[in-house]
Amino acid sequence: MIATFVKKYWKWLASILIVSILMVRLYDRFLAPQPPVPVVKAPVVELYTLGDFLDENINLSCQVEPVSEVAITPEGSGTITKIHVKEGDTVKEGDILFEIENIQERVSVADARVALQSAELAYQEILDNNSQSSGSSLLAQTQAQQDALVYDALNNLFNNDLQAYPEDKPEDANQSAPSIIGNYNCAEEGDYIINVYSSSSVSGASFRYRGLEAGTGTVSTTNFGILLGSCGLELIFPEDFDKNETWIISVPNTRSSSYVSVKKKYEAALETRNIALNKTGLSDQELAQERGRVNQARLRYELALDGLSKTIIRAENNGVLSGFDLDKGDYIASFKSVGNIKTVDQLELVGYINANEKRYIDVDSVVTILDKESIIKSISATVDSLTRKLKITIAAPEDITLIEGLSVPCSLERSTDAVTRLDGGAVIPLSAVSIIGIDPYVFILNEEGMVETVSVTTGSILGNQIIVYGLEGGNIIRDARGIRSGEIVRVKEK
Repeated sequence: MIATFVKKYWKWLASILIVSILMVRLYDRFLAPQPPVPVVKAPVVELYTLGDFLDENINLSCQVEPVSEVAITPEGSGTITKIHVKEGDTVKEGDILFEIENIQERVSVADARVALQSAELAYQEILDNNSQSSGSSLLAQTQAQQDALVYDALNNLFNNDLQAYPEDKPEDANQSAPSIIGNYNCAEEGDYIINVYSSSSVSGASFRYRGLEAGTGTVSTTNFGILLGSCGLELIFPEDFDKNETWIISVPNTRSSSYVSVKKKYEAALETRNIALNKTGLSDQELAQERGRVNQARLRYELALDGLSKTIIRAENNGVLSGFDLDKGDYIASFKSVGNIKTVDQLELVGYINANEKRYIDVDSVVTILDKESIIKSISATVDSLTRKLKITIAAPEDITLIEGLSVPCSLERSTDAVTRLDGGAVIPLSAVSIIGIDPYVFILNEEGMVETVSVTTGSILGNQIIVYGLEGGNIIRDARGIRSGEIVRVKEK
C-alpha cells in the first residue's frame, strides 16, 4: 500500500524534500546563531636602544697598597741555617735576609780559589823560565802589550752590536726588544736566554735569565739600565715592551753584519801576539796550555762564588718586609716566594676588575669614592698573578688620607662609548639574537609595527650580553624568543 502511495505521489514527495533541504540551509546561513570569531592577540615585545641595558656603574672594593712590592724568591734551595731579619724590619738593597745550608758551596769556593792560585803560579813560572836575564823586562813588556791587544780585540768581538732577538722569530728585529748597554767582561761565549713575565712591579714585569748566567730581575724602570748578571751587561726596556716574551742575547752576536770583520781583527791580534812572543823565545804551546788552565780555574772559581751567592739571600730593593714568616730549619724551594719587600713611603689607591669589566671603562673614567668623584689613572695590561684580575690605579681625592690596608667602596662609571660600541661592534643582550638555520639574526620593529630581521655576525659573549657586527641601531626587540619576521607586535609600555 505504501509502495502504491509513493509511486502515485513521488513527484509531490520529492518537491517537499527539496523545499525542506533549502529551508534548512537558509536557516543555517542566515538565522542560526554564529560561533564567536576568535581574536588573535599580537605578541607584546620590549624595545631598547644601544647602551641602555647595562648597569650604570661597576661596584667594587678599593684598597690602599704600596706602589712597589717585590717578591723574595731565592734561586737556591735548602734548609735555613741563619735568619738576619724579621717581619716588619726595614731593609736596604743588598742587606742579607737569611742563609740556607752552604757548607758544600763554601768548600767549593775554597778549593776553586786554591786551584786558581796554583794555575796562576804555574803560568808565571813558565813566563819566568822562558825569559833570559838580559831580556826579562822586554819579555814581560811584550807579553803585557800583546795580551792587552788580544784582550781589547776579544772585548770588541764580545761587545760588538749586542742585540736581543725574540726566541720565536730569531731573525726578526723587534721594536719592543730591550736594548743592551754596558760592557761584557767575562771570558765565556754563549747565550743569555731571558724570559719576561708579568709581575706586581711598577712596570708590571720581571724577568728570569739562564745560559751564560742564571738569575732574576725586576723591570723597575724603562729609563735606566737594569743589571743582567755579573758580567757587566745591563738591559733598558722600552715603554711598550712585551710582558710575556723570551729574548736571546748571543755573545758574540754572530748575526751582526759586522761580526766577520770584528772576528778577523781578533784572529789577527792572536796571530800577532804569537809572532811577537816567539821572537822573544816564549813557547807559544806552553803559554797557550797554561793560560787555558788559568782561564778554566778562574771560571770554576766564579761558578763556585755564584753557587755560594745563591745560598745567601739578599734584599733586592729598599722597603719593609711583609709576609716574611721563616724559622731556622725550614726548607726553602728554589724560585718560591717567601715574602715581599714593600715600599712604605709611596702608597696608591687600587682596585681589581675582570676582563669583561675592562671593556666598559677607560683611563680618566669617573670613579666615586665615599661620595667624592675621582678618575682612573691607569689600567694594567696584564693580569695580576695573585688575584687573576686587572689592576687599576685611582687618583685619591685630596681629603682622603692613604693608609696602607685601608679599604673603601668604589663605583666605576661605565663609559657610554664603550657600552654602545666595542671594536666596531654593538653590545646587546644575548636574548636579542635568534639563530635561523645556522645564521644569527636580530629582530627590529619598523614604522608600521611589523617585525623585520637583520643579519648580524656575532663576537664575544660577555655574560648575558654579546658583541654583534652589522647592526646599525633601530627599534631592537630585546627578547627574540617566539618572534617571527613579518608579524605585527605590540610594544610593552615602560
